[in-house]
Amino acid sequence: MNINGNVLLASLILVITFSNRAYAQDKKEKSSKKKDSTTTEQKIEILAQEIEVLKAEKGTFAEITSEKGKYGLGPAASKVYSQGEKTVSIGGYGEMIYNNFATNKDDGTKADTDNIDFKRAIIYFGYKYSDWMVLNTEIEMEHVDEIYLEFAYVDFLLSNHFNIRAGLILIPMGIYGEYHEPTTYASTNRPLTETYIMPSTWRENGIGIFGSFGQLSYKAYLVNGFKGDNFGGPNGLRKGRQKGKEAEVVNFSGVFNLTYDITSAIQVGTSAYYGQAETGTPLGTRANTFITEAHIIAKHKGFSFNALYSYANIADAGKVSLITTEAVGTDMDGFYLELSYDVFRFLNGSQQFLIFGRYENVDTQRTMPAGFASNGESKRRIISTGFAYKPTIQTVAKLTYEWHHNSANTGQDRLSMVLGYIF
Repeated sequence: MNINGNVLLASLILVITFSNRAYAQDKKEKSSKKKDSTTTEQKIEILAQEIEVLKAEKGTFAEITSEKGKYGLGPAASKVYSQGEKTVSIGGYGEMIYNNFATNKDDGTKADTDNIDFKRAIIYFGYKYSDWMVLNTEIEMEHVDEIYLEFAYVDFLLSNHFNIRAGLILIPMGIYGEYHEPTTYASTNRPLTETYIMPSTWRENGIGIFGSFGQLSYKAYLVNGFKGDNFGGPNGLRKGRQKGKEAEVVNFSGVFNLTYDITSAIQVGTSAYYGQAETGTPLGTRANTFITEAHIIAKHKGFSFNALYSYANIADAGKVSLITTEAVGTDMDGFYLELSYDVFRFLNGSQQFLIFGRYENVDTQRTMPAGFASNGESKRRIISTGFAYKPTIQTVAKLTYEWHHNSANTGQDRLSMVLGYIF
């Protein structure tokens, strides 16, 4: 009995001891699991924060997946609008061009020397302060060593119908005025009508409104005017741009643009500009300048067709011509017709091979003020044809041959090749 009692007592002590140890171990494991659970939750929160950062970074360097832009801008220039809030957007474009001129001009004199030029290298920087306030800028390097601020503005996006834009603004005229990235058109060079009558890329300081009502969109800006001293000759209005640099302002000029999408494939547009060009001379001449244009863009089953007509009138062109190096035309006009076709449209994939042709007629001295004669080089006819190969929607290789003719018989034909990109 005593032995059995001692055994029972010993067994009870062992059970209690092991039970205490098991309880202590179980408590320790539960405590460890609780600590591990807390750590996991913290890790999940940290990972979530990192994912948000990665999303923002991905938005900053988002790929361009469509040729369509926003608010009339090209696909790279409008990237900032699709980014998240508090996000920096970076994009750009560039093009290198090789020009091979015919041996002689039409009159038999020697043509210009062949050249190769990295014509443009563009960087877009944008920042989306909020879903209704956006900064968009473009810094342009031309011919390797020239740097310009192409545009820099703030948009206040209040509604589909009414928004405000202020800063250095692209003038919304023509087809190529705002939408001119090298992958968006087939030719190596932009039309002369949109170079000398509507002097794109044309930008000035100002403020304005824009918006849309269904298929109809509009833009209306007040901007500083031209410097009339620099008008004249074959260059038309091009040298009159002030480009936002310490621009003289006598009176603000106005520009108005309307665009209507008849269908998703057909768009028509028109715009008008009116203002006083300051000459900055003792004569105090302020030449009233009026420019208007109308255009159509149509796409169908691989075909793309552009047509544009532009007209400009310079009041007091005679007085302005007294102080310019070349006489200024009272009236100027120009038009072009452009057709392209994608021969790769039936192939699978995103590659394109565009063959195109363009006919253009432009005269920056169509009528002259009394006492002044026109410069024959101002009346030009250009026929262009060639191709553009796009291995992706962000890159392009182009080849164009241009026949140039003018009334002075000094036209010089040329073959041009371009390597272009956007990002």
